[in-house]
Amino acid sequence: MKVMVPNMGEVEVAEDKIINFVQGPLAFEDYKKFFIIDPEENDFPFKLLQSAEEESLGFILTDPFTFKPDYDIELNEDVLQELEIEKPEDILVFVFLVIPDKVEDISANLVPPIIINAEKRLAKQVILDGTDYETKYRIFQNVN
Repeated sequence: MKVMVPNMGEVEVAEDKIINFVQGPLAFEDYKKFFIIDPEENDFPFKLLQSAEEESLGFILTDPFTFKPDYDIELNEDVLQELEIEKPEDILVFVFLVIPDKVEDISANLVPPIIINAEKRLAKQVILDGTDYETKYRIFQNVN
């Protein structure tokens, strides 16, 4: 499948790289097919979650454990079943980033992570209720 990606042009995506959301990301529920672009020349651990259905729809993601090792989430049984998760090692967790003009102000929304079953290529955005996590957690706040 070929997809036009802003600032990158046409990208060839193998069907087995498509991630199917059981319910699209918040505010974009109608879009369920995405793929991840992992820029090779990236000094930061950022990825692009790109819609395979709408070329103008993409999100910058990162693994929250790279900047917050104590990030802790519990997935309820409904989510585990929806995503057909059988083993913990099949789970990938990403959070959305906001990239402002100043790199030091990059923030992550820790409340609604994206959970992906890497084996089955199924995903869902999950809202973490009852946590103290921030929606604008500055990822470089502890870097000197």
